[in-house]
Order: sequence, then structure tokens, then C-alpha cells
Amino acid sequence: MKVLHVYRTHYPETQGGIEEHLRQLCRGLRACAVESRILTVSPQGPFVTEVEGTPVIAARRLIEWSSTGLSLDFPGKLGEQSEWADLVHYQFPWPMADVGQILGRQRRPYIVSYQSDIVRQRFIEPFYRPLGHRFLAGARAIVASSPVYAASSPWLARHRDRLQVIPLGLDEVAVDPERVEHWRQQVGEDFFLFIGVLRYYKGLHLLIDAARQQQRSVLIVGQGPLDKELRAQAAGATHIQFLGHVADADKFALLALARAFVFPSHLRSEAYGLSLVEAAMMGKAMITSDMDSGPCWINVDGETGLCVARDDSRALLAALQRLDRDGDAVQRMGEAARRRYQDVLGSARMCQSYARLYAEVLA
Repeated sequence: MKVLHVYRTHYPETQGGIEEHLRQLCRGLRACAVESRILTVSPQGPFVTEVEGTPVIAARRLIEWSSTGLSLDFPGKLGEQSEWADLVHYQFPWPMADVGQILGRQRRPYIVSYQSDIVRQRFIEPFYRPLGHRFLAGARAIVASSPVYAASSPWLARHRDRLQVIPLGLDEVAVDPERVEHWRQQVGEDFFLFIGVLRYYKGLHLLIDAARQQQRSVLIVGQGPLDKELRAQAAGATHIQFLGHVADADKFALLALARAFVFPSHLRSEAYGLSLVEAAMMGKAMITSDMDSGPCWINVDGETGLCVARDDSRALLAALQRLDRDGDAVQRMGEAARRRYQDVLGSARMCQSYARLYAEVLA
């Protein structure tokens, strides 16, 4: 079976959650007898390369506007690569893909992984809506990453007849003891930890506000457009540390040393949160905010961690204080998080579910 995956960027050119999801999916599908290619756009395009055994074909990206990479070459590349594939698998939203599929009148069947509603770009949503719904209407199947998002998305309400849920999963990772010891010497252990891109919807201003009012160390790992602003907000609070971007081996070493993982995203732009899957893999209690999206589905309130009111630094502070003083709860929730990863959030389960769906669509 040959599947063409289509998204606006790719790993390692950018390293967000969907890029990591595609990386894991293409790698894991090989065990399911599925051959994959990725079609994308890039400012360095056009080019053809290979990433971890998966061919990547990139059309030239001219500009990026409202998180949408625009490319004159993309529709032609989509037509060419679709001829190779048995099925095309799109990641939504990316309007350039809708245009290529509809105007190019591609003949291959396609499915859509619905990753997020349009949240920040509300001003363009009314204009995009007819195109987006036409694109979704043509899909043989639409996949949401959690039952919570499937139930709460107004866009998906119109397409429930073809809607399925397949959670995003990750491969098990071995922790490097040398990196653990390195970071223990640098930052200690038993701290609260955040890992992610420093974007507007991550709620890090809420975390900093709450962290100032308690004493346990808080480590923020990642880079992004709000870096300077957040560092300025945390100025003077010596127990709040920014570590910038770290390699994967260092990320998992820090998770091994952490007391709990804090993920304060407060807007529905955060539809899932693969960092939470990493935390669950490492057996860490979690703190998330309730936005009717994936984070409080991955993290079950009172079982694997605490789910608090969104956009509320006082509620976040109360959760930090509870996990600060209740070591038994931290251990119990961490063990439950590990079980949830093993039962629900592994990459093999995700890839097998997609392989079955591909076969059903082609049948």
C-alpha cells in the first residue's frame, strides 16, 4: 500500500507536534506494509530528500501568511505524487492542500486528520469555510485525535458520518543515564517542567504568574516567538529557569528528573499536546487546562494528574501547590500516567489503527 502524506512543513525543518506525528507515523507504518512519502512546501524548495527512510518532496514556498504556506508549484507536485499513491492522507487545516485537492481534481481517495479548529485566524474563517467544508466533504474518512475534540468541534459536527478517533502516539524512548546525571548536576531534580514551543496559546504567562507565588523550581524548555517577553515577565524569580531548545536526549533526561509536568495551554489552538504523551511515557504526573480539547483527555483529572480551569493562574497555582506538598499523589498519578501511555498512547497502536483505516477506505 502506498500513502502520500501532505502537510505544510516537515521534520526536521520545523519540529512541532504535527511534524513529529508524521515522523512517527511514517516510521511506524513500515511494520504495517505501508510505504509512505511526504509532500510539503519549503522556502528552500523545490527539492527531494529522505528523512529517516521516508522520501520528502518539497514544492517551493513563496510566502507564509496566517500560518499558511503559499506555493504556485504545490498543485502540480500534488498531481504528480498522487499518481504514485494509492491513497492521500492530509493534515488539516492547511488551505493550500484544499486548493490543490479541489482545483486539481485529484482522483485518488483521501482521508483527513483533523488536527485543529481555526482559532487565531478568525478573521479569515468565514471566507475559508466553504472551501474547507467542501474539502472535508470529499474525504472518505476524517480522523480526530481525541473523542473530546471530535465532540466539541463545530466544524466536525457537519461530518460525523465519516468521523473516527485515533489518538496521536509516540514510540518508547530509552533515557541516557549520562544525560540524566549531567542535568542533575546542572539543575537538580524534583522540579516542575514545561516543554514546548513558546507560542501565544501555550499559557506560559499564566505559569509564570503562578510559579512566582510558590517556591519549587520551574523549568521552561523550548524556544519561540514569546521568548523575550516571557523572560522579562519572570525577571527576578530565580527559581524559574529558561533552558531554551534542548536535544531529544536532554529532553527525556529532564523529564526523568522532574517531579511533574505542567502544560498550561489555554486556547483551543492546543488541540492535543504530544509533550503530554512524552510525560505520560516517562511516568510523570501532569497539570493541564480544560479547553474541551486533547490535553485533559490525555491527562485524566484526579487519575494521571490535575486538570484545572483554563486561563486561570490561581487554579494553576493551587495545582502546583497540591503536587508540591503531596508526594504520594505525585507517585500514584505518575504510575497511572505510565499505564495510560502503555494502554492508549503508544505509536504502534496509532500506526495499526491508521493502517486498518487505509485498508477499509481502499476496500
